[in-house]
Amino acid sequence: MYKLISTGLIAVNLLIAQALPLQAQSGRRTNIGSCNAALTSAKNRIKKGRNIQIRINKYIHGYSNAPVNRSHEYGIGLEGRATSSIFNSPVFMKSIASQIIYNCKTVGILSFGFGYDRIVAFGLMTSGKVVKFKCLYGEGVNIKPRWGQALCL
Repeated sequence: MYKLISTGLIAVNLLIAQALPLQAQSGRRTNIGSCNAALTSAKNRIKKGRNIQIRINKYIHGYSNAPVNRSHEYGIGLEGRATSSIFNSPVFMKSIASQIIYNCKTVGILSFGFGYDRIVAFGLMTSGKVVKFKCLYGEGVNIKPRWGQALCL
């Protein structure tokens, strides 16, 4: 009789142990879904192990042909000795940009820069993918970039 109860308790414990990670994962997905959580997570990922200062600003970008309801841009200004390590990692920057763009429903573009100067921009395309925008340098202030292009300094 004790053997049957022990076996039953072990089986219940195994079922509970398997169910708990799934509950934790679903709770984590809910938190990541918010824009503020994505911004905080991105800031922490950038700062981790680096001597860097981060400033994040939100703008209305002004593109007339942006994806529907994606009228905002986040600009991430970086300063400090570790800034070059961020700019030397396009995969890392794209990961940060994707995290923010996918979780911030009004954001279509995310740019990285030194201080207030835009250096690299990523945006959401109609295909649903986040891609690096082509930088237009020295084109003059009268040019109006199309979606997929950015004025970079």
